Amino acid sequence: MATPMKFRLLALFVILGLMLITAGCGPTKRSAPIRDYSPAPQVTTEAKKSKTSTSATAAKSKKKTIQREVKTKDGEYRVKSGDTLYSISMQFGVDHNDLARLNKIDDQNVINVGQILQIPRGSNKPSPQVSRVTPKSTGQSSGPVGSWRWPVNGALNYRYMEKVSERGKGIGIKVSKETPVFSAAPGKVVYSGTGLRGYGKLLIVKHNEDFLSVYAHNSQLLTSEGQYIAQGQQIAISGGEGYSDVLHFEVRLKGKPVDPLKYLPKR
Repeated sequence: MATPMKFRLLALFVILGLMLITAGCGPTKRSAPIRDYSPAPQVTTEAKKSKTSTSATAAKSKKKTIQREVKTKDGEYRVKSGDTLYSISMQFGVDHNDLARLNKIDDQNVINVGQILQIPRGSNKPSPQVSRVTPKSTGQSSGPVGSWRWPVNGALNYRYMEKVSERGKGIGIKVSKETPVFSAAPGKVVYSGTGLRGYGKLLIVKHNEDFLSVYAHNSQLLTSEGQYIAQGQQIAISGGEGYSDVLHFEVRLKGKPVDPLKYLPKR
């Protein structure tokens, strides 16, 4: 009887041993990672107000700085990028020679961005900026132009009127769409572009140190700045947007508009 009991005890120990071995070889349990569930720091209302106030102060300071940079006294003009002596004299209606003389400018081709220029008294208020004018001397003397010719053939649409808007500073000549435009006198193109509001595609020709002619509201410009042209040479095609039936023509004497009919041949 003792022997079966021994076998039973032995079998029980074997089973317990196997159970322990199986438990030791099973998958090891790993603890879950510890996560921080604490709430994120909140930005207080005071901090938001402080940040907004700082940004507003910086913007206001920047604006004041810009205003200080562009502010000039009455009778002065600060040169901007693209300005030339001709473009500035055109804006104020003054002679470029007077402008150079007042500011002691020896070389009329050289002015600097940011430079403060004194504007001669009796000038007009500036028109919107004209750019890209090349103020090189034509080598021509001052005085009257030898002869003038009409830039186009056509009846008058409107006449010169003193002390009025840009339109009244010259004459309007009726044209058909895309009419050739010719130079009224020999000279040099000193401006070709669209930088002067109210004039559309614009050409300015310098005939001598006193006289300029102005051709406005063109559909095409056929000459470039610095180009010398002969009297009667085609320089543009009329018919700018909104002005398909009229060419605006001006004559300027020492920077100021004068009646073109005093110079053009009578007809």
